[in-house]
Amino acid sequence: MGSASSGIMTFFIFLFILEVLETRSRMTAWRSSVPWLPLVGLTMLATIIHIPYYIVILAGTIYGVWAYRQTSSVRQSSRLPDE
Repeated sequence: MGSASSGIMTFFIFLFILEVLETRSRMTAWRSSVPWLPLVGLTMLATIIHIPYYIVILAGTIYGVWAYRQTSSVRQSSRLPDE
């Protein structure tokens, strides 16, 4: 679980950096990256205390779908032209 935790943390950091480079807005990058933070916390918790991997995978998959949808909606709203 430690390697999964570090991998998800790396994903979160690079997602934030790439969003900053694309949108030139730290606030938009933070709003599109922050839905992934609980997944980092879940894997860190599973590293510290023993949580069966199948529970982490199931919870991570369900949460990952929600986080992806949140990230997509933030990215779409940031691309809309201002009126």
